[in-house]
Amino acid sequence: MGKCKDLTSDQISNIVTLHKQNHSTQEIAKTVGVSQRSVQRWVMKYKRGGRSETPTHKNKPGRPKKTSARILDVIRKQVENNPHISSREIKEKNQFLLANVSERTVRQRLREGIGCKGCRSSSEPAFTPKQIRKRIQFCQKYALWDVSRWRRVLWSDEVTFSVGSNGGSGTNHRPGSDTQKYVKFPDSIMVWGCFSYYGVGELVVLPNNIHMNKSNYLELLCDHLPNSFEKCRAELFMQDGTPYHTAFDVKQWLMDCQVECLDDWPSSSPDLNPIEDVWPIIKRELRKRDILSLAILEAEIRRVWNNLKPQLLQNLADSVPRRLKECLKRKGRPLKCRFRVSVR
Repeated sequence: MGKCKDLTSDQISNIVTLHKQNHSTQEIAKTVGVSQRSVQRWVMKYKRGGRSETPTHKNKPGRPKKTSARILDVIRKQVENNPHISSREIKEKNQFLLANVSERTVRQRLREGIGCKGCRSSSEPAFTPKQIRKRIQFCQKYALWDVSRWRRVLWSDEVTFSVGSNGGSGTNHRPGSDTQKYVKFPDSIMVWGCFSYYGVGELVVLPNNIHMNKSNYLELLCDHLPNSFEKCRAELFMQDGTPYHTAFDVKQWLMDCQVECLDDWPSSSPDLNPIEDVWPIIKRELRKRDILSLAILEAEIRRVWNNLKPQLLQNLADSVPRRLKECLKRKGRPLKCRFRVSVR
């Protein structure tokens, strides 16, 4: 059974007053709004005290709180003015008042006294008003497209893969396992790929530590885009607004080859591009392998790419109308749901 709530001084006084007026225990409990057991307990304390004065609570053992009502008000005002403030910043801004109060105590008062639970902010990209406006305009323009038209789009993008673990330098200690070391600057390769509803297109791997630029990209399109269009039965080419994608020479080549493109693709919108959900699937599969060289890395990337299930690609391509609808619903802000489909 849980601990009973302490009675207030007014409730105890009412119990004693009603007892003096010869009310029964049941009547007193119903009038005051407490249990009959509580009434009996406080009546007994009143009689043991010689019926001279109203009984009170005993002083509870333990160290008294270091935070007074004034300190609680100060903490509350700090949080109201800045919801992102930390317990350390609250203590630093009120060094005189909180000199003997720890950061842990500040967090406890925030949680118990004020009802504020600390949490991390969601990592959403910060869009400018212009970017949000462009995203809304794009979604409104293509909102009426049916699924059959999106199935004819060739979705393309680039991504970088690294040998071993990506991340900073140092040693990573994991509980219950051996110490794992990783390279600070691992060898990496950049990959360009494309797909449509009907399958994957060409996968192009650039040489070691070579990144894409206008010349490399134009050469890539000349060598691999026609085959990808034919293989994927595509009619429309999608590429994002990366500078070498929008270079004059690249645009001129696409125009000369009569390649129809989604030229008004909004900037900073990977959440609308379904191929952005393919790369995490490939990286997740690569983490299951021991990759110690670039040759093994390239072979594994091609293996996973060629084994992507048709149902996965079809679901991703068909998710574009829902992405646009969700973007309009969120008024141009980033999508919370990425419409990912399991590779299994």
